[in-house]
Amino acid sequence: MAQPLISVIVPTYNREHCVRASLDSVLAQTFKDYELIVVDDGSQDGTVEILKSYGDKIRLICQKNAGAGAARNTAIRAAQGKYIAFLDSDDQWRPEKLEVQMKYIAQYGAKVCYSRCVGENGEPLRDIEEVTATLKEPGVYRVADPVEFCSRARCHPYLQSMVLEKELFNAAGLFDQALHTGDDTLWVFRLSYLTDCLYIDRPMTVIYRGSDNSLTYDLRPAAAEKRWNAFIRMQAEIYWRLRQTHPQQAGLTRGRLGYSITNRAELACAAGDFPLARSLAWDALPFSPSWRIFVHAALLWLAPALVRGRFRKKWHRK
Repeated sequence: MAQPLISVIVPTYNREHCVRASLDSVLAQTFKDYELIVVDDGSQDGTVEILKSYGDKIRLICQKNAGAGAARNTAIRAAQGKYIAFLDSDDQWRPEKLEVQMKYIAQYGAKVCYSRCVGENGEPLRDIEEVTATLKEPGVYRVADPVEFCSRARCHPYLQSMVLEKELFNAAGLFDQALHTGDDTLWVFRLSYLTDCLYIDRPMTVIYRGSDNSLTYDLRPAAAEKRWNAFIRMQAEIYWRLRQTHPQQAGLTRGRLGYSITNRAELACAAGDFPLARSLAWDALPFSPSWRIFVHAALLWLAPALVRGRFRKKWHRK
């Protein structure tokens, strides 16, 4: 088999309810010069059986559960294409996505290209509206400083919409496998320092938010603790680097960091770990993005025992 131009990477874990729709959206692409690498990260449901039913239409790699970042890294190491594209196993692409992106990558010599994403209801997800971009032609933008996506926009471009040259991993590194979630956000931020990017303002990636087994929306206390721990570490790295390189743009991430620390303090309070709750709340105070969050942090620091019942209810503790 000839070397493919694009390696499409799909990590999956316990997604028997939705993985078929995601893979079918890749196989329906009008652009055909690609390989589809699916890494099953230790699924315990019927996901693997579904994946095996695709036969040689996909390259299936199975590994012990190690997280989405580790699954993506496994696929990157195995990828043969010059370009890499990512899709999560609960999201989908429109049939023309790769064809349109490769057209403009070739036309403008870009190393990274994103597309507009929409939610499952078809509503556009905001990102390009809040950064400085140059219109190259109708619906096609060049973003000279992609750092703005992670520092000024409420949402950076989704990894699922990206096509990029594989060689960029040599400089940006692989995904941080120690992060429970947010490894994609941190990696996009690191990448943003290396090259400009194209943005195709055309809805070609569908993001299903809050789907079953979603790390981002899992409200169980144990999962939430891991999530906020990961967010704090990820946002802290982004914040302190912005303070060095783009200090005027560090405010939004500063507020996000304060919000994450406060949520982690709430979880500690709900669990009855008052020393940890007070320590985290003290750290959150100077970063609080609003008076509401500041008051939460202050109460957690001053009197965690008095507010424990409130946060136990919020985080579904019995």
